[in-house]
Amino acid sequence: SDNDALDYALYLYALADALENKPALLAYDVYNEPNFSWYLNGRNMRKKKDEVCKYTTWWYDAIKAADPNHLVTLGGTAMGDVMVWDDANMKIDFVSMHLYPYGSGLYPAGSAVAVQKVKDMVYWCGNTLQRPWIIGETGFSSASESCLQPYVWGNTSAQYNFLNTKLPSIRDCGGAGFAL
Repeated sequence: SDNDALDYALYLYALADALENKPALLAYDVYNEPNFSWYLNGRNMRKKKDEVCKYTTWWYDAIKAADPNHLVTLGGTAMGDVMVWDDANMKIDFVSMHLYPYGSGLYPAGSAVAVQKVKDMVYWCGNTLQRPWIIGETGFSSASESCLQPYVWGNTSAQYNFLNTKLPSIRDCGGAGFAL
């Protein structure tokens, strides 16, 4: 609701004020994976685009009023979030894309197909996004008992190889950074 969004803006102002003089690189993710909230979680969290833009503007302004040096982002789940929510219309500093080689086990750890799928998404980001972008989430290794199975594969070595294969394409396609 508008009241909840305004309360959250007050919270973000207080948080940004408390963190203002911290020298760390910091970005507030004011709306994380809106498509997940919209389609997948089964709760009534549907917001119209104009409401999301209004709320992100309130939150951006609250953060920047207290701390103009830290950044504001939207965490996006690849192409769907961009096409539905259009980050270019939101008041944020950059987009944090979440690119995973999904496939429910179709792409095993170290698979060239999985790596190419992510490279294709990175290429799409470089040619589509209208503001700075980073990779904020990607495939990762985890214990076999992870609640995120089957979307996590491999050991630390497989993850290292996966990231080293992806990093040049992120750089070459204009990505501004990478967060883990």
